[in-house]
Amino acid sequence: MSNPYVGYGRQVFYIIVRIVLTVSLLPLFSWLHGKMKRAALDLFFYYADRDVIKERFATGRFWYGVAVIASLLLFVISGIYVAARIWAAPLSIRDMLSWLHYPLYCPIDENGRELSVTLLSLLQVIWYVIGGFVVAYAFNNFILSRVLDPFIVDAGVQNTVMTLVRYCAVTIAVFMGLTSAGLEGLTTKLALLLAGVGFAVKDLVRDFFSYFILLVQRPVKVGDFIRVLDPLSRDEDVSLMGFVRAITPRSIVIRKRNSTTVVVPNSRVVMNPVMNWSYTRGFFAFDDMRITVPYSADPVFVRQLFLSVLDKNPNVLKNPAPIVRLDEFVDNGYRFMLRGFLTSHKISEQWDIASDIRLQLVKALYDTGIEVASPVRTVRMVSGEQSFLATVHEEPADASHESM
Repeated sequence: MSNPYVGYGRQVFYIIVRIVLTVSLLPLFSWLHGKMKRAALDLFFYYADRDVIKERFATGRFWYGVAVIASLLLFVISGIYVAARIWAAPLSIRDMLSWLHYPLYCPIDENGRELSVTLLSLLQVIWYVIGGFVVAYAFNNFILSRVLDPFIVDAGVQNTVMTLVRYCAVTIAVFMGLTSAGLEGLTTKLALLLAGVGFAVKDLVRDFFSYFILLVQRPVKVGDFIRVLDPLSRDEDVSLMGFVRAITPRSIVIRKRNSTTVVVPNSRVVMNPVMNWSYTRGFFAFDDMRITVPYSADPVFVRQLFLSVLDKNPNVLKNPAPIVRLDEFVDNGYRFMLRGFLTSHKISEQWDIASDIRLQLVKALYDTGIEVASPVRTVRMVSGEQSFLATVHEEPADASHESM
C-alpha cells in the first residue's frame, strides 16, 4: 500500500467490504436471537387471556431464561467465528474450543493444591444443575405427585414438599458438578460462604423456613381472620388483627379492620400465639361478656332475661345454643357470664354485634327495674387512735363499663 504507483483502491475496497459485512452481522444475529426468544416464549408460556401470559409448567420461567442465555452465547460464538472468517483470521473451531480450557481463576484449596477454574468446568457445573432440575421435575411429576394424590394431601403441602425436593436436588447437583469438574476443594469454601451469608441474613432465612412451616401446617390461610399476639405485652393494641391477604416467602400481608395493610414477617406468626377465627369453617363464639347484678335481684329471673335477649338477637345462632351461667359471687352481687355463637361469615362484624347485645342487655335490665351492680370499695379510715371501715359505692355508669 505504500507504493504510489499501485494505488489504494483495491485495499480500501477490501477493507470497506469486510467492515460492512462485519457490521451487518450484528442486526442479522440480533434478528435471529429475537426469533429464538419468540420461539422459546411460545414453548414455555401461553396466553391465558388477551393480555395475560402464564407458564405452561412450574419452572417455565427458569427454562425460558436458560434458553435465552444459551441462544445468546451460541450467537456470540457464531458471530466471532464468522467475523474471523470474513477477515481471514487464523481462527478455527479447535482454537475456539481451546478457550474452554483457559484458566479464569486459580484458587488454592485447603491442601495447598492449586485449582483451575475454566469455562469448561463452569459449563460442567451448569450442566449438572440443569440435570438436577430435570431430575427434580421428573421425580415430582411422575413419582411424588402420584404418591400424594391418593392420600388427598392438601395442595399447599404438595407444593411445599415438591419445592423442597427441587431445592435439595439442585443443591446436590451443584456439589456433584464441582466434584466432577475437579473443584471439590471449592465445596468447603462454598459451604462456608453459604453459612456466612445465612448467618448475615438469618432473619430472612428464618422467615423463609417459616414460610414452609406455614404451608405445611396451614395454621393460617389466605382469607382467614387472625390476631397475632405479643406474649410480652398485655395490651391488645400491640397485637395485629385482620384478614390474611397474601402469604409470601418473606412475610404475611394482613388487612386490618381500619383498611390499613400490615406486612408481618413469617417468623413472628410462627413463633407467637395466633388467634384464628377462620381455622374451622362453621361457627365461633364472640368474647365472653360478664355482667354483675345486685344481690337483691332474682338470679333465676336474670338468667332467663339474658337468655331471652340472646335468643331474640338475629345474629346469635340457635344451635349451638347461647350460654348464660352464674359465674361467681362477688362483693357487689351475682356475676353472670354470657356466651353467644355466630356464623363464620360474621367474623369481622362480631364486635358490632357484641356492642348491640350489650346495649340490649342494659335496656332489658332497666326495663325490669334491675340495675347493674356498682363496684364496691372498702376504705379504712383512721382518726387519731380510732379507725373504722367505710363502704364506698362508685357510680353505676363506671360499674357498668367495668363489668362489661
